[in-house]
This record gives sequence, structure tokens and C-alpha cells, in this order.
Amino acid sequence: MSKATCLAPDCEATSRCRGNCSRHYNSLRQLILRSKENDEPVTWELLIDAGLATPATVDHPLSGFITGVLATLAERRRSKESTS
Repeated sequence: MSKATCLAPDCEATSRCRGNCSRHYNSLRQLILRSKENDEPVTWELLIDAGLATPATVDHPLSGFITGVLATLAERRRSKESTS
């Protein structure tokens, strides 16, 4: 089985997230975060339409792990607030 390569031009690295290697995914993520203050912010949807990213996969094992961590943190916060 062949592994998909990064969508970034001239990058031969294996894609890891949203069709990009780790380096290019983090670069795109930073671009999105920094552009939020602009009149026309960059979004994942714009990057997908431009062919620079793929939609997120919600069935990835890491997604479930992160969701569990967030739920645990929220529960701890609620518990801490109720004892204060």
C-alpha cells in the first residue's frame, strides 16, 4: 500500500494531517491563526478549495483521545469550581 504524499508543492514527505506533512500542516495552521484578525481570514475551507488541504477526519484515533482529554479537563474544572 502506497502512502500519500504531502499536498504542498515539491514536498515528498508522507501526509499526516489534512493531506499535509507535519511541517506544512503546522505552517497552514499558523497561517489560519494569524489571519483571524484580517478582513478576509484564511480558513481550512479556503485551503481545501485551493487544493492545499483535505477535510479533517473525525474518526482518527487521536481525535477520540483529544475529546477524552478535553472532557476530563472540563470535569475537573467543574469539580474544582463546585468545591470553591
